[in-house]
Amino acid sequence: MLIKALRLYLKMKGLSYLIPFIEGVNHLGRPTESFFPTELFEQGVSLFLAGLNNTMAFQSNPGWVWPYWLEIQQNPNSKCFVPTGVNVVTANLSMRNWVSLGVEGSDREAMIDPVGMLTLKPFSWSVLPYLRHQGELLLPTRHAALIHQTYREGRLPCLVTEHKLSTDFEWKSEAMALTIDQEEVVSYNHTLVNRTAMPLELRFGLSIRPYNPLTFGHINKIKFKNNLWRINKAPGLLMMQKPDRLTLGDRKTGEPIDKVQTRYERDSVSSRSGVLAGTAEYDLRLLPGETKVIETLGLIVNRGPKRKFTHLLRQGIAQAKEDELSRWRQSSGRGCCITLPDEALENAFYAVKNRIHVFDDVSHFSPGTFYYHSCWIRDSAFIALAFCNLGFKEEVLPKIPHLMKLQKRDGSFSSQNGEWDGTGQILFTVLDILFRFGTKKELKEWYGKLRKGWLWIEKTRRKSNDSHAPHAGLLPAGISAEHFGPNDHYFWDNFWSLAGMAMLEDAAKVLGEESDAWVLHENIEEYRVDIQDAMNYAIEQSGSEALPASPYRKVDTASIGTLVAVSPLDLFSRHDSWVGPTVESLCATNLIDGLFFQSIIHTGFNTYLSLQLARVLLCLGDERCHAVLDAVMTLGCGVHAWPEAAHPISKGGCMGDGDHGWAAAEFINFVRSLFVMEEEGKLVMGKGVRKEWITSGRPIAISEASSRFGTVSWKLQAKENEVHLEYSLKRSALQHQAPLLFCLPKRIGKIILQSPEEQVTAISEEGFHSFHLHRDEGCIVFRVLGDTMK
Repeated sequence: MLIKALRLYLKMKGLSYLIPFIEGVNHLGRPTESFFPTELFEQGVSLFLAGLNNTMAFQSNPGWVWPYWLEIQQNPNSKCFVPTGVNVVTANLSMRNWVSLGVEGSDREAMIDPVGMLTLKPFSWSVLPYLRHQGELLLPTRHAALIHQTYREGRLPCLVTEHKLSTDFEWKSEAMALTIDQEEVVSYNHTLVNRTAMPLELRFGLSIRPYNPLTFGHINKIKFKNNLWRINKAPGLLMMQKPDRLTLGDRKTGEPIDKVQTRYERDSVSSRSGVLAGTAEYDLRLLPGETKVIETLGLIVNRGPKRKFTHLLRQGIAQAKEDELSRWRQSSGRGCCITLPDEALENAFYAVKNRIHVFDDVSHFSPGTFYYHSCWIRDSAFIALAFCNLGFKEEVLPKIPHLMKLQKRDGSFSSQNGEWDGTGQILFTVLDILFRFGTKKELKEWYGKLRKGWLWIEKTRRKSNDSHAPHAGLLPAGISAEHFGPNDHYFWDNFWSLAGMAMLEDAAKVLGEESDAWVLHENIEEYRVDIQDAMNYAIEQSGSEALPASPYRKVDTASIGTLVAVSPLDLFSRHDSWVGPTVESLCATNLIDGLFFQSIIHTGFNTYLSLQLARVLLCLGDERCHAVLDAVMTLGCGVHAWPEAAHPISKGGCMGDGDHGWAAAEFINFVRSLFVMEEEGKLVMGKGVRKEWITSGRPIAISEASSRFGTVSWKLQAKENEVHLEYSLKRSALQHQAPLLFCLPKRIGKIILQSPEEQVTAISEEGFHSFHLHRDEGCIVFRVLGDTMK
């Protein structure tokens, strides 16, 4: 219907030459019954309109201070210069980065960009701090190389931005989300310290800006009264100290930062164009060593009774902040915890763990805090997996009802048109949650709907009229994950569906649905044969031992999608003939400086795809997995927040949300895999432990690590030439027993056992000393022979 309507509209407007372009979107890939997802069209319209506004606002007001990303993209001397040309839209393609800050249990977040600019709402205005020192204007947007960001204590969700602009003074900005009297706010404070032996005079300013990290942010009315900035008639930023001067500016009066006033000007101004800004400045005279703090409060959302934002008191805010920091110190110990000799990696794990709630929108998980504030099943599957791996039962169980609402009458699940992977992802995700944290009663409650999903998969995959077609027995062609390309019969869709059905077979057995279990088993075996036949055809046609993304593709960057079959879905063994060649092909063509470069749609370094490749490298015992992790850590720039894709030159974000939920989730999932992973139906521990961690003599440990086979804890400690292992495993009522395997790198030396033979059995494995543990808990001592440990 949509195609027909577009055709008719274009004919009526005399634009028939555009019809082939519309049809091409649907037919450049394999034939499909589903048109290009309308959700992506809607998103495209918003991107176009925002980009057009960017171009018109930015280029028609060249004398203004614009955001950091635009400064470098408009600079012809920058490697990140982006010409407009025939592309009439301006988009952030070089530094699409921010850190999201929000309170737990909320669906709203604020954002801080790499130079410390605060944005309280998507598509909205921002607050930019700046300084005047010895007559020089110091703008963070033009001194980004001198700015560094980190977290309080390296891991708490309080972002610290250090502006190292001069040796005369120290300037730090802190931003932290709080709930005060039912109002969700950001405490946004700026500390200045005189580092000289003489009195120091500074002029500190905060400017309300008509833009954010991605778009022009219209300010149609701005007013300052009672120390409160009201933007577009809504309370925005509360200044806890009265500024010494106030300046407002529009297109006629010019950039207010450039005006050096000696007093307050007018306190309000309006504009239809949206090009408005305001500044509040403080005259600071600091004695040697003296510290002064400028305190502000930004309103994210008020969930209580309507009242003036100015009722909040400084003393109450300070106490609320200390209470929140204390709570986070305690909360860091909730769920899965790790101990490592590698302090940087340990801090990164906790920093992401403590901030991953920003992708929890209460009813559902969302992959972003700007563009992606909606439920996408694909992203949700990986984010839910991270929450499960962290043991966050209270967060994941309530998501099941919302996921179930995505089921259509025919039994399929989708969050966008033609999303053939969605049904398998829902089956896998919901059952994974229930097996880990649910009860038999809850499993029975949702079984009927999940059963309908299985029946839809089985019916839909058999729709092909040609049993001899390469895609016989596979799901229809669809766009699937957008980083694969046009419509096709992707193995990715079928791997998720097969894994979901396998989980449902386990559920049927637990519930005593023997008839369903028997039919499911038969369907799964037949489906596996059909998938294997298509895989064999694809490998043969590609002229390579590697596996393409579909039976109709050559091996290309989309082949990254095939690796989920090994991990996390555990459908195929790492020893399968196609796994090694596929990994080697992807490493050879796409691994650049340790990061996976995706050349389809994303066209940049992709964090979550890099980590998916790293996880299979880990399964293979390939130490390149650690090089990928190191590169991902570097890309996180100390704040451990990754964009959906990063520019190969600037290393800044070039696509999607600048703080991406799928990326954060895969970081958690991969770090957990270093300690604990499900592999070939076994629970494998310690496979990612580095030799230098062991030889450091410091403890290596993980506790309360949830898995499909139980919740595991273990601690490893090297003492002289002995390695001591303590471990325990707890299972829920719905989890079945699986073999336990512990691995140590062979490079630490030859190992003999100092433990009772019935407790552990050595298993030969290339690159590892592997031990089959026969009990669910124990203490084992390994004796290391030779001088490797010394």
